[in-house]
Amino acid sequence: MSAPYVELQVTSSFSFLRSGSQPDELLFQAKALGYDTIGLTDWNSMAGVICAHLAAREAGLRLLPGCRLALRDGSALLAYPRNRAGWAVFSPVF
Repeated sequence: MSAPYVELQVTSSFSFLRSGSQPDELLFQAKALGYDTIGLTDWNSMAGVICAHLAAREAGLRLLPGCRLALRDGSALLAYPRNRAGWAVFSPVF
């Protein structure tokens, strides 16, 4: 049976000055609360995804990795890449 609620806007300490919790702490707390899925969306970064992925695997949770994009007009957009082309948008260009 799946949980009746999925949090899709969790921000970790990888979002500077917006959260104090490490991704693994967030995932383990979600498990303790009975969640089966959680979305991690740090601001303008995918930096917490690897740590969150490892914790999700250990906790037996489904992770929905995403990014909260701060737009020029002051609004924000939650982006969840679904395929390789979507993930390529977040890849650094050197």
